[in-house]
Amino acid sequence: MNKVKLTIKEHGSGVDFQILNLDKLDTKTVEELKNFALKRNGYFRHDLARFDIKRKLTQKQILQIFELLEITADVIEDDKSSVEVTPASQRIIDFGKYKGFLWSDVPLSYLEWIYKENENIYALSEIKRRENTAVNIENEIIKFGKFKGQQWIKLPNDYLAWLLNQFSKDKEAHKFAKLVLEYKENN
Repeated sequence: MNKVKLTIKEHGSGVDFQILNLDKLDTKTVEELKNFALKRNGYFRHDLARFDIKRKLTQKQILQIFELLEITADVIEDDKSSVEVTPASQRIIDFGKYKGFLWSDVPLSYLEWIYKENENIYALSEIKRRENTAVNIENEIIKFGKFKGQQWIKLPNDYLAWLLNQFSKDKEAHKFAKLVLEYKENN
């Protein structure tokens, strides 16, 4: 097994780990880390070199568990004097059907539902970020239906019109279809 280099940050319901050398770790070590996270109701995101556990453990307790699991780890200390604030769009959801996803990667309808149900500040933050972000319509990709994976701008007008009738005005698909039709009319 390789030596794992980590940063550890405690949060309200557990501990977040950033793996600093994931690309240098062997498969067995990565699997051990993944199992460590999943057994503690957390998640493991290989693409973000990050995992999380839903247990309050001290750094000493974590290192003791790693030792029992035969995981050799170096914990790199963060500068405690500075507070890092991760934007909601870069935070990972730690519950529900999108557990392990970035807030920015989930559908708007899910964000709206989460906010409506329990006034989640991260859901609200991501909703507001999306409202204030100018959409580059030429690069947006449709994520559903028979044209999934294609650019919105290349969708046939009759399909866009059909989408307007299928989705209510508050849905993301309706908003994109309307934006694209308006863009095509004006350009």
